[in-house]
Amino acid sequence: MEKIKTYKAFDKELKCRDFQYEIGKEYKHKGKVEICSSGFHSCINPFDCLSYYPLIETRFCECEVWGKTDKNNDDSKVSSEFILIVKELSEKEFNLICVDFLIKECEEKQSGDDSQQSQSGYASKQSQSGYRSQQSQSGDDSQQSQSGDDSQQSQSGDRSQQSQSGDHSKQSQSGYRSKQSQSGYASKQSQSGYRSQQSQSGDDSQQSQSGDRSQQSQSGDHSKQSQSGYRSKQSQSGYRSKQSQSGDDSQQCSCGYDSEIIATGENNVAAAIGEKSKIKGIIGTWITLAEYDNDSKCICVKSAIIDGKKLLPDTWYILKNKKFTAI
Repeated sequence: MEKIKTYKAFDKELKCRDFQYEIGKEYKHKGKVEICSSGFHSCINPFDCLSYYPLIETRFCECEVWGKTDKNNDDSKVSSEFILIVKELSEKEFNLICVDFLIKECEEKQSGDDSQQSQSGYASKQSQSGYRSQQSQSGDDSQQSQSGDDSQQSQSGDRSQQSQSGDHSKQSQSGYRSKQSQSGYASKQSQSGYRSQQSQSGDDSQQSQSGDRSQQSQSGDHSKQSQSGYRSKQSQSGYRSKQSQSGDDSQQCSCGYDSEIIATGENNVAAAIGEKSKIKGIIGTWITLAEYDNDSKCICVKSAIIDGKKLLPDTWYILKNKKFTAI
């Protein structure tokens, strides 16, 4: 019986619709298999997982499905009779899989160096591996894939996808509910689309996002994130990375060593729980910091609100001797 490789998203407890899964286990659905109704659901295109679960605070797994299946007409979502949860993927692994998938998926291919592509058709695909190449795309529901170093991508279509693995490359995207994935070293992402998502694992990279309710995820060392969208989220695990956020009602989380968070939006929540990390924000910002001993063991985690009295606005804070300390 043919097995199909798929990808599935879960909550933090590895649950989906209150059903508890375990890594390495096989499951069988008894009864009718119908997309969005019954059976075990997963996606052939890893990017499509982000249409059902947020990029941040989500666990991703590689799976295999077989038996009776039913497929979605809108994306690669599939419902199956059998599913095997093969392995869990780290943020970086998921990011690289997104890149590799789109490279293989795209139908229009170009491998020449210094080449250019321009495309405006709906649901179109571009694939490019040439050094210093350029892609421009404005069609809705389209896909771009690029692996060449020092290359550029520009995309304005709604619900579109970009994947890039080349070093020193650039991505620009303004489409509504679009997605970007990037693993190249010292690369840049710019996104202004509403409810869009960015994922980046390359070291020394940069992300800029202004769309409301958007999400950013970054694991590269020495990287930077900038976000101004309302009710947006940032997640960062890279060493000595930086986050800046000015959108109201937004959330920031950083667990990288020696990282920085600046929160200037109203009613924001910021957590820098990496060793030797620091935070500053405006009045009304809730902050969380962690303190570690000489063996890098966490000994204290504290949260407080910047009220202008006990904690001052626009002031860097660390956690020292289990107290918020201005530096």
